[in-house]
Parts: sequence; C-alpha cells; structure tokens
Amino acid sequence: MISSLSALIESTTFLGLSDYSEYYIGHHTRIYWQRSQKEGNELFRRIEPYLTFLDFSSLERHGANIQAKLNSIEKKNTELRENINKIMEMIQQNPDLAKRQT
Repeated sequence: MISSLSALIESTTFLGLSDYSEYYIGHHTRIYWQRSQKEGNELFRRIEPYLTFLDFSSLERHGANIQAKLNSIEKKNTELRENINKIMEMIQQNPDLAKRQT
C-alpha cells in the first residue's frame, strides 16, 4: 500500500520533485528530502489537487454547471415545442401552408 501511495505521489509530482513522495509517506528523517517543513507544506498545497480523489467542492461546482446547462436545454426544448405547436395550428387553420412550394 505504501509503495502504491509513493508511486502515485511520485507520478503526480511532475515538477522534478519525486523525492517529495518519500517525504510525504514519512521518510523525512532520511536523505530523500532536504528541505524545510514549510517548503514541504507549500509543495503539498501545489500538488494537492492532483492527489485528491474526491473533491466535493469541485464536484458541487461541476454539478451546478451541468444543472445550469440542463436548465438551458430544457428551456430551449420548451421553446421549440411551442414553436412547432404554433406552426401545426397555423397549418390546421390554413392547409395551403403545408403544400410544397416550388
């Protein structure tokens, strides 16, 4: 499990900081990471979005965006249906409108 976590973090830290993966899983007393705790914390803030599997705020924003698009599509669909109904009424009132014009 630890090696999998290390591999994930190492693959995610594409900034040339693969030794950070060793630091992240607890090897801070070894030679892998020769930077301060403050630098480690700052780096974590930069790569955290790539390590987060379930980001609720991002999911909520994405869901709200999808809902807004869905509402827009439903509104447009309603408008198109109303227009079709108007056209059908016009054709029923004046069947000559349905004849093919050349």
